[in-house]
Amino acid sequence: MKLIRVEVRGSRRRRAYDEPMTPFERLKACKDGDPGQIARLEKKLAKLDPFT
Repeated sequence: MKLIRVEVRGSRRRRAYDEPMTPFERLKACKDGDPGQIARLEKKLAKLDPFT
């Protein structure tokens, strides 16, 4: 989870986080990721996933 913002109300702080993601999910969501590398990693992940 990554910290998005901190809201301060009086003496209290409220922290807002984004949804939890794995590093691979973050790479896929990134616009600057190499499509070839992402495709290779997806193939590797498909072989490792025991539930598919």
